[in-house]
Amino acid sequence: MLMPHQRLSPAALQEVLAAFVTREGTAYGPQDVSLATQVGQVRHQLDAGTAVLVSDADTERARFSRQTRSQTTADRRSLVGDV
Repeated sequence: MLMPHQRLSPAALQEVLAAFVTREGTAYGPQDVSLATQVGQVRHQLDAGTAVLVSDADTERARFSRQTRSQTTADRRSLVGDV
């Protein structure tokens, strides 16, 4: 189910974003990118509508998915996975 990120408190959203960008497999390569920059980049994608937060009530997990204007709910692609 889509979870509008605007419904989360600022502190909760910050926590979810930080958990997502600090998980293994989300490295930016050889360059150092600050946590604030990484969180800001994902937040920008959420605000722009190019990414969405999807929750699963059964597993109590959430994930970020990329979205383009032409995509439907069925064909959203996971960015990295669960948070």
